Amino acid sequence: NPILRRLVGCVSDQPDAKANRLDSFVSRYWFLAMLVLMIPAGLWLPEGGRAIKETGWVTPVLVGLMMAVSGFTLDTSKLHRHAANVGAITLVIFSTYCLAPAVAYGLALWLQPAGNTHFLTAVMIMAAQASSLASALALTVLSRGNQELALIFTLLSSSLTVVLTPLVLQLSIGASVEIPLGQMILKMLLIVVVPVALGQVLRQFLWNKAEPLF
Repeated sequence: NPILRRLVGCVSDQPDAKANRLDSFVSRYWFLAMLVLMIPAGLWLPEGGRAIKETGWVTPVLVGLMMAVSGFTLDTSKLHRHAANVGAITLVIFSTYCLAPAVAYGLALWLQPAGNTHFLTAVMIMAAQASSLASALALTVLSRGNQELALIFTLLSSSLTVVLTPLVLQLSIGASVEIPLGQMILKMLLIVVVPVALGQVLRQFLWNKAEPLF
């Protein structure tokens, strides 16, 4: 009976569809779930984070490795198309250097502890900066986001921070800040540009074999 076979087929396909949806959800959001779980772990065992920070080299090496993975999986043919996405780029720059500092300024004034004159300054220093390399491109790669756009945003926002971060601090708290331009450029070269370029070189030889893993 064709109708009976169709009904039986629909019923048998339901577990497979649910399994596929679960696999898709886990593969897309596993990193964000682990990130949320790391918050209580960090509060419970802060010594681990302090030890990593005090080494001075663990974090840059890990970020560099993630940049290399990003370069390996990066499809450069998409960069031109995403670079022309003026709306998305404008939204990110506006939210980073206008919206976020404005919201932070209002919250700092509202929540500032009595007698703590440095609270507003500390909040604005954090709010006026571009996102770090790890939280921008690296986390985008691990959570399977749009890494081409993330790379463009990272390079653009990190370049503009030389001008816009001092401007935001001058307008908000009247502070004059000098950013070590040479040190920042060297850091970007060593942690972003070189690993991504190395990943692109390896992609030319190994991508066909490694593509099923990604």
